[in-house]
Amino acid sequence: MTLVEVIIALMFLSVGVLALAGTTVGTSRWRRLVTSRIELTGIAESKLEELRQRAIDATNPPELAPGGSLVSSTANYWDEVFSSTGTRVIRRWTVEVDAIGLRTVTVAVGPNQSDRWHVRSLRMATKVVLR
Repeated sequence: MTLVEVIIALMFLSVGVLALAGTTVGTSRWRRLVTSRIELTGIAESKLEELRQRAIDATNPPELAPGGSLVSSTANYWDEVFSSTGTRVIRRWTVEVDAIGLRTVTVAVGPNQSDRWHVRSLRMATKVVLR
């Protein structure tokens, strides 16, 4: 094997190693995004369940009166919790009432300070019947 062949072989090897390193970084970022989405889904589901329970326990809970905002913090329609990884998460919700009195609750959750490693926001909706 000549010196030229060795240099060419090392060039191919270095290109392969660099490609593998790039894939590893991309995979790590996707893993963090998936973890963030799983956490936000759990946090949104817990808020929806909490609001469903309030509809069962209380006659006319203020959190289920029509109103709210998904983009700004409106009194009685937002709260703040911490995820399992310590990220501060803001939950906001809206309540809309249809013609037969069925309430549609939409919850938006997102980290207080977003970065490229976290999902910016997630929205979920459910129907709630007040008794």
